[in-house]
Amino acid sequence: MQELEGDSTTFVWSISGNHTNYTISNEQNKAYRLVDWDYQGKEVVKVKVVNKYGCSSSDSMEVTIAVKPDAQFLWSLPGAAYKAKFENLSTQAPVYFNNATGGADSLEVTYNMSWDFGRLEDTLPYIVPYTQRNAAITQTYEYGPWDVKLKVTNDHGCVDSIVQSIFIEISVGLFVPKCLLLLPIRLP
Repeated sequence: MQELEGDSTTFVWSISGNHTNYTISNEQNKAYRLVDWDYQGKEVVKVKVVNKYGCSSSDSMEVTIAVKPDAQFLWSLPGAAYKAKFENLSTQAPVYFNNATGGADSLEVTYNMSWDFGRLEDTLPYIVPYTQRNAAITQTYEYGPWDVKLKVTNDHGCVDSIVQSIFIEISVGLFVPKCLLLLPIRLP
């Protein structure tokens, strides 16, 4: 808890979790706090403001601090000509915190995926919601090298991305029977 004065107004701040918090010393307005959210969890920020007439007001806000997601994907050529299959392997750790009764709890952190498959016709990103994160995506390509980008954004605004270079080969199946039946040909 720290009291700051500015223009005859007192601000009393309380920030849970032992995070480093401060102001910039040469700033005139102390009606703010800078906080280094250096680890994940759920914290509470409280402020009480008292003006020079003795009038006061209080407010509080719960802050959830999440780690950024880890964007990963796997790609393969499923055997169909000019096709590539993409599977999301991204992970997002939950937020761990102590609940109101003092016990340990966790909060699932969801994320959305934005794919850029590297083709000229892909003018907009291909957005995949969290509920469909495990569905494989198949895309059509021409022969050659391509750069595919996956950007993962969690619901707290934390972002991670990855770019992989892929190469699309042409593969065509040809059926060759194991034996041939030769029949005599009759000439007229």
